[in-house]
Amino acid sequence: MLSIIKSLTKRQKRVIMLVIDSCLILLAAIIALAMRGLPGPVFDTFLNYAPVLPLTLIVGVLVSIRLGVCSTPVSYTHLTLPTTPYV
Repeated sequence: MLSIIKSLTKRQKRVIMLVIDSCLILLAAIIALAMRGLPGPVFDTFLNYAPVLPLTLIVGVLVSIRLGVCSTPVSYTHLTLPTTPYV
């Protein structure tokens, strides 16, 4: 799986990272609305906030592009966490 990701072009990797980031933004919005404990079903609450979600996605993608989240190299996958002995 990792070799498939490494063989993609830089543009394809950026698009994949932006799609994953957008999906995580939507998932976070759904979880946040579900956890608020508002009266009524979660689906109705989500539909009430639906007009705001495209703006949230646009801002989230722009922030990701500006911070360079989608252009972070995947070349650090060979690193492992250092282990320390317990004293």
